[in-house]
Amino acid sequence: MIKQIFSNRLLLALMLLLIATILYPKTVFAANSSLSKTGYDTLTNSYTQTTTGNITKWVISYNNLSDTPVGAQIDDVIPTNTQFVPGSLQLPQGWNSSYSSDNGDTYGSSDTGFSTTNLSFRNPTVDDPSTGLATTVSQPLSTTAQSGTGEDAYTPISYKNRYLGIVHHSTQPGNEIVCSSQISGACDGYPVALDLSGQTDFYTSINPLYYLEKDTGRLFFAAQRDVGYGIVCWDLNNDQMCAGNEYTELSSTGAKLGTDQPSRLLGVVEDNGCLYAWDNNLVMYSLDPNTFSTNCGGFGSRNLATAYSLPVYVPSQHNLLTSNYGPVASAQAIGNKIYFPINYSFRSDVNFFCGLSPSNYCENSRLVCFDPTVTDGSCSGWTTPSIGGANNVAQVTTGVFEDYIQNNPCVFFIDITSASTSTLCYQANTGTAASVPPNLSANVVAEAAALGTNTLAGSYEEVTTTNTSGDLITVFPFNRFSSDTISGAAGCYNWTLQDECTGWGSTGDGETTWTSWGSSTDVNGGNTRDYGYSIDENGCLLGLGDAGWLWSFGADDGSVPCLRSLSSFDITPSSFYCDGSGNVNGWNTVKISNTILR
Repeated sequence: MIKQIFSNRLLLALMLLLIATILYPKTVFAANSSLSKTGYDTLTNSYTQTTTGNITKWVISYNNLSDTPVGAQIDDVIPTNTQFVPGSLQLPQGWNSSYSSDNGDTYGSSDTGFSTTNLSFRNPTVDDPSTGLATTVSQPLSTTAQSGTGEDAYTPISYKNRYLGIVHHSTQPGNEIVCSSQISGACDGYPVALDLSGQTDFYTSINPLYYLEKDTGRLFFAAQRDVGYGIVCWDLNNDQMCAGNEYTELSSTGAKLGTDQPSRLLGVVEDNGCLYAWDNNLVMYSLDPNTFSTNCGGFGSRNLATAYSLPVYVPSQHNLLTSNYGPVASAQAIGNKIYFPINYSFRSDVNFFCGLSPSNYCENSRLVCFDPTVTDGSCSGWTTPSIGGANNVAQVTTGVFEDYIQNNPCVFFIDITSASTSTLCYQANTGTAASVPPNLSANVVAEAAALGTNTLAGSYEEVTTTNTSGDLITVFPFNRFSSDTISGAAGCYNWTLQDECTGWGSTGDGETTWTSWGSSTDVNGGNTRDYGYSIDENGCLLGLGDAGWLWSFGADDGSVPCLRSLSSFDITPSSFYCDGSGNVNGWNTVKISNTILR
């Protein structure tokens, strides 16, 4: 039932007749359904007549009788010589309203008050009976997919039965966002080539970092242009750049860098309601995702290289061989601080004799701490740790993750030549060395790395969740950039038990490959080259890698595919009625339709 209140300016005798001939709502709904509308004078309680100046309450009753949920739309007109009372509309659960003040030419979600001429009510899933509440349960990713999110995206992004990826280090305009749908396979309008008023010079970052605002569907990520760089806002509900705030420029200078890594901007990380992004010179920028102010939290840009007296990062010199991969790594927000590495890998083709080059060319990696509440951005008491040795082109830091036992930042430190992975942790407040979580290095990292055809290395973006036993777990990705049969694997660590996840993966003790085992489905023969993992609305884990394959797996055992699907909502019986009667005040039935249960 939908209640409207009109303030009458005219004597309407024979009200029921007028309802039938003039006021009856236009509708779009299932054939096997019913619609009625009644009104009464609130002063006299008369259903047949009213007086000028009195208020009439109208009740629209809709009932779905089709034995299946249907979509419904009801369009109504405010009668001539009457006015809609602002704020008087009451809607049952599941319905949305829109208002028009120009006789139905345009509608908006805001109440237009006395100037309202038309009302529209919509519900995509009206149940039968209509006093129930119907919802569509999201479908899990039950099969593997290639290239739908493919290209070379890092981390799968789940949103409303779709799986997206930001293509990292795109070197020419086009295909910045890729997408696949579990329902239709391909997403209409994707892959996306960003376009701002006919300008398509957008290049994405090499870093696997983004921010998704789940309640609005807005996706934020770093972008480079031919000149300057900033943050793109993409609207996943309308599949377009965010209207009015498509792109926020953070710097008007700086051209794209190189072939594999075009973007000077590396972020984006969210912390305490602000977005932070940093460039290759370690200048940290802020963005308010609500107001789009670049002074979020009371601060604008801050130079962390100056704050910590760090070497200047020179892209032409501090890059692995010729690839511009130096800055690539993930980041981690811990306790309102952000930790990220900068890799000062040097170019051996240029700096063979490091001692003959400027001193900052042959540096090792550093772990940087950023405090958004401090004027210069530096963390009080933090001594920036050096990671690895200087003068070594083959060393790089990839993943940054939180030790959930001591709440310290930890990193994967990779020797490219041997693909060996070291796990290092640092005190969150000082930057000094800290102990690695018990059994993590030996029972998870080492064992997962050894599963590959050749030794695998720790990768970029882990995922942390709670399993059905209530234990906090983290699943780490491992890869090797080759076409080996097994070039990807995962390792699972249980923070609650402080050891590898028991009964998990192809090994049964916390590690897995993506080849066929047990009840699992094969994922490209194990050639996945895992980049990053995430979690979808069903609680299923998702994987994506350099090979362009997307797959799902279960948090409890690592099995492929994950077939879990969740849905929850609250029902208030009284909200379906506004006629003053008691009616139904509870339900005792849940109906599941068009579903295969396993």
